[in-house]
Amino acid sequence: MRLKKMLLCLTMLFFIMACNHSTFDKPVDYKYGLVYTSYSKPESKIVLLSEKLKPVKTIAFKKGGLQSGVIKGDHYYNPAVGTNSTTGHDIIDLDLSTLRLRFIHTDDFPMDLDVDDKNRYMYAVHNSGFDSGTLTKIDIKRNKIVARKTLNGTLRQVKVYKGKVYVASDRVDEHFQSVYVLTTDLKLKKQLINRYTGAPNDLAVAGKQLFIINNAKSDMDQATNELVSLSLDDEKLHRTALKAYDPWQMLQYGNDQYVTHYNSSADEGNKVTVRTKQGERIVTLQNNLWISRIADGRFYSSDGLDLYIYHLNDFKLIKKKSVRSSRYVLYDFFIKP
Repeated sequence: MRLKKMLLCLTMLFFIMACNHSTFDKPVDYKYGLVYTSYSKPESKIVLLSEKLKPVKTIAFKKGGLQSGVIKGDHYYNPAVGTNSTTGHDIIDLDLSTLRLRFIHTDDFPMDLDVDDKNRYMYAVHNSGFDSGTLTKIDIKRNKIVARKTLNGTLRQVKVYKGKVYVASDRVDEHFQSVYVLTTDLKLKKQLINRYTGAPNDLAVAGKQLFIINNAKSDMDQATNELVSLSLDDEKLHRTALKAYDPWQMLQYGNDQYVTHYNSSADEGNKVTVRTKQGERIVTLQNNLWISRIADGRFYSSDGLDLYIYHLNDFKLIKKKSVRSSRYVLYDFFIKP
């Protein structure tokens, strides 16, 4: 009799576990992810939206200070720099298929990251001061730092491309920028000096050029209208003048580049420079271009308050949706590949 009761309890337990597992793994049909974070508390959330922009799931977790993330394969990565009182040292890893969230542990204050094409190694830059910072190489599967490299300056952006790692670093006190070229094992190959612009917000590869999207002149005070690029053939720096100031992001779609212009200090900027084989043109949009993405022939952008969706060919507005939150800051959004 006792054995029967035990078997019955085990059967019920397995049934409950199976139900819970089934509920957890139930697929969610979503298209977009809104990334909200707090800088006063270790709190963040990712709100998933359907193609019709309706909320379908919220993933909440105890990390603060999320930044701009990247998608590699079917994973979304985003560094958490922490709150006003506590420095962060984790990077979130969201599986876009299963929606399982885990944390990759690394050094303090991960400012930016990139991942190789095989989704095996992550490269992150960290800052603990103005004089120098650390570049780390992380084995994603093992969740382990496998290499470190100290570099001079304030490390801002990192990009891994075709077996090389590129890091943009500012020397604010000396008014110049270093562009480091390293192997994937973090051996320094070259250091180039840019004395014209600084404060990079983005690194982007277009053609045979790595563009360093700097938002200011080298004094970090005056606005710039220049793009600095590194030739991937001869590894020399080049400068290109744009008609609009405050370059912020460079987005690639097909053979064309879209440079957004935004001044974070003034919280203003609604112009896009469209660069094609036929030349350049400037488009003025309805919103400040805090975060922008391109997918499926559409230009998505948010000013932190609303999400705007435009046709990419003529930039006519398709839809506008409020994404405001009284508790969090919308720091990023992504589009499911």
